[in-house]
Amino acid sequence: MEPATQPQSSSARVLDSQFWSDLGMKYEEAYSQDPGLVAIVQQWLNHLPPHSTILECGCGTGKPIARTIADHSSGPHHYHGIDIAAGMVSLCQKQVPGGTYQVVNMLDFVPPPPAASSSPDNDNNNNNTQSYNGIVASFSHFELSPQDHVQMARNWSQWLRPGGYLLLCTITADGGDEVAGIYHMKNADTRFDPETGCATGIENIFLGNRILVTVYTREGWKKLLRDAGFEVLVEKAQSFCPRAEEAPEEPRFYIIARKG
Repeated sequence: MEPATQPQSSSARVLDSQFWSDLGMKYEEAYSQDPGLVAIVQQWLNHLPPHSTILECGCGTGKPIARTIADHSSGPHHYHGIDIAAGMVSLCQKQVPGGTYQVVNMLDFVPPPPAASSSPDNDNNNNNTQSYNGIVASFSHFELSPQDHVQMARNWSQWLRPGGYLLLCTITADGGDEVAGIYHMKNADTRFDPETGCATGIENIFLGNRILVTVYTREGWKKLLRDAGFEVLVEKAQSFCPRAEEAPEEPRFYIIARKG
């Protein structure tokens, strides 16, 4: 989970690292049982070679994504989970041992140099940033600014080896200046850019907390990735109802994209 970089309204909660660390198991209870998310992770993993190097940006408690990666038949994979919240990283490390973990903001993350033996697809090139066969970012980027979203898309492309695969799990805005589903609570800070399909300053209720999020239209998400050098292979929309009384049904949008 990542910190807010857009202005907060007077009623919105800043989701800093301490918030996520404190949330811990409450978050897991609400979101760990998600068959649709597990299915798209498995579909993405099927594109990767056996024993791949994988980065998760925003590992949370490890369930269900890190656990699904660890249990997949193409493993064991070399899993690297990062999160800004030390409490989340501690839970993930305990629940899904065997990977490497790091407490860091995804915007500040610098991947380690690739090891020659870490992947069957390592071509021993001299670009030390091309470290991963697969990267997944799952609902960990909503509080980034539009500029930071552009930078993260470029980073994901830079960190992936040629032909590597990104899985982006997100929510969407619909056309015009309205936001689909539960993401319709606008305030004085709400803005929509029709050129990029990006809506900022959208208020939403998350586990009883009012927060601000940045979302793109479906075409906006795809354009963001294409501009960063990705080919969109799979897109899927579905809904999910968290296991928490204060959490309404959430619209989901999944993209699997390949680095060119």
